[in-house]
Amino acid sequence: MAKKKTISDLALARLIERITKDTQPLNDYFSYYGHKVTLQSGKRDFVWVYIDKDISFSFDFWTKKLHIAYNANPNQAKVIKKTFDIIYGKNRIKLIK
Repeated sequence: MAKKKTISDLALARLIERITKDTQPLNDYFSYYGHKVTLQSGKRDFVWVYIDKDISFSFDFWTKKLHIAYNANPNQAKVIKKTFDIIYGKNRIKLIK
């Protein structure tokens, strides 16, 4: 059985940058560097992100609350948090567990 390819830290950071752009629809499905990405949202300022069904997180653009539901490895959770900190400023992102 072939080993499942995980998304690289750089690709994960770039994906988050893409998701947070104003032009990105919050209800979308696309392939990103060979990974299946699903964005789901019922509101304008909130999105759930699923990457290959291995990584899942949500972000509220209004309150800046980030919830990392589950992930393939602990380092990816750090990359997700760090990327949001870079985009929105350190200490503005609230990590919900």
